[in-house]
Amino acid sequence: MILLKAPYPAIDVVTVLPNPQFNDFEHRVQESRTKRMMDGTTYTYIESGDNRQLSMEFSLTKQKKLELRAFLREHNASKILLLDHNNQHWVLQLVRNPFEFSGRVKEVSLITLVFEGHQI
Repeated sequence: MILLKAPYPAIDVVTVLPNPQFNDFEHRVQESRTKRMMDGTTYTYIESGDNRQLSMEFSLTKQKKLELRAFLREHNASKILLLDHNNQHWVLQLVRNPFEFSGRVKEVSLITLVFEGHQI
């Protein structure tokens, strides 16, 4: 079970989602910077901070889809406290916008949410 609480730190809304499908993953966010020195040489630095990117795919019923859509419309630019299925706490922001629901069956929809932030 996934808990999304927003806005962080003054939590106002809590949404409960089912566990993600098989392809949820986490990786470190890295940033590269290129700098040119006065003598013309170029240096590239790769910085990796504490931020990580989480991607989770959910299979939702119609009611849960409507609830999540309202949550995303209200808090897509806010920081979100996420309690994941591994009992870890994260402070995250949503990366992907617009959010697209897909699925062939009318009653079940799929959505992939991508977050970026750090674990607390």
